[in-house]
This record gives sequence, C-alpha cells and structure tokens, in this order.
Amino acid sequence: MFRLIPVVVTTAELMSAHFDADKISLDGGKIEPKDLKLEPRKWLAINYHISDVVSQFSGVNTNLSTSIAQHLGSRQVRTVFVVQADHLQPFLVWLETHFPCAPPRN
Repeated sequence: MFRLIPVVVTTAELMSAHFDADKISLDGGKIEPKDLKLEPRKWLAINYHISDVVSQFSGVNTNLSTSIAQHLGSRQVRTVFVVQADHLQPFLVWLETHFPCAPPRN
C-alpha cells in the first residue's frame, strides 16, 4: 500500500481556534476576543478546497452515488498537515498509527 500525504514542517507557533459560529457578527464577520479560545498545537490538519478544474482530473468516480455534500467533499476537499519541526518524529509515529501504509511488522 502506498500513500502520499502532504506535510508542511515549520518553526512557527501553531494554534487552533475554538468558537461558536453563532457569535460571529453578520455585519463584519468579526468575533469578540472573549468568545474565542486559542490552544497551542504540535501539528494541525488543514482542509482546503481545490479548484473545480483540478477536481475534474482527480480520478474520483463522477457518478453520484452519495449525497451531494459527500460527493463534493470527496472530489474537492484536500488535507495538508502542518507540523512544528520539534514534533516531527512524534507526528510521524501518530501518522503511521492512524494511516498505516504497510502491514504491521512482526
């Protein structure tokens, strides 16, 4: 089994943001600092939307057999991991545990 998983290694501080979407103002799309909780992370998975043109050639079947949301998600959402350089080895151990690429070693 073979997998390609994009990883960006950085020395930057990584944070995740937790907030209630209902607290975002509809006027300017802002959220009050008191309604935002930031947590440091060693690594993050970032989902992003690829262009419609690229997704045409993704190799994913174009026959709609699931919901429209699942269909679009499987064709157009991609994930890249961002990892702090100091935590690269623990990340790779975690990755192998959650996305095994080979049969377990004896």
